[in-house]
Amino acid sequence: MTLDLDKLRIFIQVVDCESFTVAARRMFMNQSTVSKQIQKLEASLETVLVDRSGKTIRPTVAGEVLLVQAREILTLADRAMTSVHEVSRQEVAHLVVGGTGSIGSYVLPTVLSLLQQRLPALECVLVVGTAADVAAGLTEGTIGIAVLSGAIPSGEHVTEGLTGDEFVLAARCDHPLSGRAVEAGDLSRETLLLREPGSSTRRHVQEMLRQWNTVPVRRMEMWGTETIKQSIRAGLGVSLMSRYSVQQELREGRMCVLNLTPRPLPRRVVVAYSRDRPLFPAESLMLSLLRKTDLLNAGSRNDGRRARGV
Repeated sequence: MTLDLDKLRIFIQVVDCESFTVAARRMFMNQSTVSKQIQKLEASLETVLVDRSGKTIRPTVAGEVLLVQAREILTLADRAMTSVHEVSRQEVAHLVVGGTGSIGSYVLPTVLSLLQQRLPALECVLVVGTAADVAAGLTEGTIGIAVLSGAIPSGEHVTEGLTGDEFVLAARCDHPLSGRAVEAGDLSRETLLLREPGSSTRRHVQEMLRQWNTVPVRRMEMWGTETIKQSIRAGLGVSLMSRYSVQQELREGRMCVLNLTPRPLPRRVVVAYSRDRPLFPAESLMLSLLRKTDLLNAGSRNDGRRARGV
């Protein structure tokens, strides 16, 4: 059983016009041709789609079901053709992308660079904020597609899981625990640098501490990931944070990852977009890149090792 788009267009026209003759006239076709195409469509579906017994053509129950689906199918087909033509003609592609802290700041720029190689005329806005802010942007339509870590409101958006956001215990390279096996209990003697209230990173870290039943001797609150990294380098303490956010410092040997047991819990990462409209061409291509490649892992490979000797 197959569905031919041309036959679906003819079927819709016949139902809308309530007449083979009028439909044929509007489509610049012979009435006999229109009738034969409907018969072939009915044969392929093995059911009667229109009632021919009255003065006007009416859809059967099966025809009414098909009518709704046929309109959706043709709309999607038209959108697909438009999207392909836009990309092939290299027309200006507009994209508004959202991302939560570490993902938005340290991963999405690389993703957008790869996307721009496919779409040289890409014009993009990258919005970085909390999960709640980015989810609100998706709902309001100010953000078209987003990559988020942590939980977002369920049911409002289409979400697809991606590679997890790995957390590490980051410290200065000359930290006393560098090169040693570190247990969660050792954090009770350390100053732990935490993100500001409302941060999903802070909530994730607090959940880890709760599961480990660990209370650091001192906590220092820092607003923003860059502030925490500078504070680590200044020797103010250690921090549980996304590996994405420290990958450059690890590569350059300016920070190290302490060998913590148990390993910090990874954080879920999803790509999300609205249920209420189809994706634009640039959004579809970005989603395809995220699905088919290991972009989220690309930045964390060869990022320097764990602490010396580990």
